[in-house]
Amino acid sequence: QGLLIGPLGDGDAFKTDGTEFTCDLLIGDVDPSTKDCDASAASGCKYTVSPSSYNQLFAGTGTCPAVVTFDPMTVSADLALKGGGDKQNFDLTLPVAGIVLKLRISRATLTGTADTKDAWKTTKEGMLCGVIIKEDLDKAIDDVPDAVIEQSGFDKATLKTIVGSLLKADIDTDADGENDAISVALGLETATAVVTGFTAK
Repeated sequence: QGLLIGPLGDGDAFKTDGTEFTCDLLIGDVDPSTKDCDASAASGCKYTVSPSSYNQLFAGTGTCPAVVTFDPMTVSADLALKGGGDKQNFDLTLPVAGIVLKLRISRATLTGTADTKDAWKTTKEGMLCGVIIKEDLDKAIDDVPDAVIEQSGFDKATLKTIVGSLLKADIDTDADGENDAISVALGLETATAVVTGFTAK
């Protein structure tokens, strides 16, 4: 799997004068027709989009919105990309102490540098940043099935202590003088990729 990042709607919405547009973050799977390709070289692979990328409980009309959307997204005259902020969230799976946790990343931002003024095809020096609220970290551990916890040789209280020692809170999100969140920063680069449709169930 990998991340597919791109603007919604007409490509003419992409401008380098600070005009706002919307950018989705989707989960992509390698298309079976290129299953033996090198996934680290996106240009050699075709991709499908996982339906889980969209809010399938959407009760409105039209296209289901993506679960993770950076809105607004802007590009300045020097091709610097910037999007997201206080209202942006996404889930990240992360192996910690031998257990895979599904962590909620809050206050997410996406930054980087686009390639040309005509279209956003690649991203250099990209960063996907945000914070993990301490309560969300504890909830991620509570959500792990008991059988999985038992196989690790820990109980949930011990696992919370271990994870807390590995991931130190360094951000104060509510200005009460106490650090209650862990900062997260993921470096990335993007390349143009061919999307053939949705991932088969």
